Amino acid sequence: MNIAQPVNSRVDGVSFTFYEPEEVRRMSVKQVVNPVLLDSLGNPTNGGLYDPAMGPFTRNHLCGTCSLSYFDCPGHFGHIELPAVVVNPMMFDTLYRFLQGCCPYCHHFTFKRVTAIRFVSKLRLLEYGFVQEANDLDNLLPRTGKSQDDDDDMEEDEDAPSNKKGGESADEYIDRIKQYVDDCLAKPTRATYKVTMVNQVRRQLIKDLIARSRNFTCQNCRGPVPRLRRDGYLKIFREPLTNKQRIAQQAKNFNYRDVMELDALAIEKEMKGKTPAVNGSAAGEMDVDEESEDNTDESEGEGDDTYDSIDAYPKKTAGTTSAKTSVFMTPLHLRNHLRLLFSNEAELTRLLFQQRDPQMANAVDVLSSKNLGSTLTLPANVRTPIGLADMFFIEALPVAPTKFRPASVMNDEVMENPQNVYLGAILKICVFMRNVVDPDADVADVDSRAVAEAAEATQGGLNYERVISTWVRLQQSVNNVMDSSKNPVLGKNGKPADP
Repeated sequence: MNIAQPVNSRVDGVSFTFYEPEEVRRMSVKQVVNPVLLDSLGNPTNGGLYDPAMGPFTRNHLCGTCSLSYFDCPGHFGHIELPAVVVNPMMFDTLYRFLQGCCPYCHHFTFKRVTAIRFVSKLRLLEYGFVQEANDLDNLLPRTGKSQDDDDDMEEDEDAPSNKKGGESADEYIDRIKQYVDDCLAKPTRATYKVTMVNQVRRQLIKDLIARSRNFTCQNCRGPVPRLRRDGYLKIFREPLTNKQRIAQQAKNFNYRDVMELDALAIEKEMKGKTPAVNGSAAGEMDVDEESEDNTDESEGEGDDTYDSIDAYPKKTAGTTSAKTSVFMTPLHLRNHLRLLFSNEAELTRLLFQQRDPQMANAVDVLSSKNLGSTLTLPANVRTPIGLADMFFIEALPVAPTKFRPASVMNDEVMENPQNVYLGAILKICVFMRNVVDPDADVADVDSRAVAEAAEATQGGLNYERVISTWVRLQQSVNNVMDSSKNPVLGKNGKPADP
């Protein structure tokens, strides 16, 4: 910094979030692809975990990026390009809860539109510090005289007439809620509100949102919602429908959507022309008390789970055999489901996960559904709905600079850093998976879609089992790197046990 040119600004706040894949690739100076650390002469290998581009290996080396010495080089990040997307273990619990409340047909939360508007309105008020006004919103009941717990049963047909006893339709009630919020936001903003109190109310509000989204029937499209089951922090299964749900699915001709047909660009195109999901709101990073939510999760099953097919969601009726067995949902399918949910519920999910800054309210307006995929220039800290959904998953794994993974030298013998054990395991799995999918393909040619398509092409065969098993092992190794407590079952010498 040049002290002759002072900066006429100050820091107003700090926020934290996860790197996007493109951010990791831009930050990285080297893609790590070689699982071999050192050559026969004891020098770092090119493309290995001690590549000179990430910093000097010993005091006698220079950095390959900045050419500084061992003590002067700050270190440079590298990255590992995963052949298949995996779930971010830090977000696995939140991902599981949100998918439980997501309708697999319309990809909205399973509660009604009136309930969604109430949650959005409360979150908007909390962003500006209006805690009392957010609590008073519970007293704004529909004129039908129903209680807060019954407001979801209101008629939502826009053409439906009002109640003869002076009642109002759902649209009229929603307009009253929006008017109430606008009146509150017209007041002077409480810049000195107590953050701890707001966060406490937010946590309770998010708990209520998750609890009310767990329905056996979607309140929007009336489709039967299947249960999900998790196996630790490795797998998520879709359970078969009950007999009653299966009969309702056949009667209403509901079919699971083939999310494999969609990518980020296809979802953005699909959302164009739909009703804008953003309503001029400030957004916030989700804050959930995980310990209090653990006892509300579905039971976790570990052990001999069998899965008959990848969750490619073929367009079949419920009468087929696949409708009566548990289905393993790969991280690729989980990501596409979450992308659709975040695109359809853009305003609500942005209030939960976007940076919490009331000054960003106007900037967030440009992220409405009708503007998705446009060439608008967005602030650096504002993400699209798909960008918010992608933070639950990892495509490019950052690798810490060499100076933060120093090798121990004893009697001229180099001892490997413990961090490199798990990173090396990931590299070996990546090489093996690429060879299973396509032995002749380059590193950049094998991605999540290619892995899923290769598994589907050999479904039921030996290659299918190898692809899926390797995918789970990759998830297990990433869990060990980021948070070993997410993978408590370890094998000999601390190595990951077979999934």
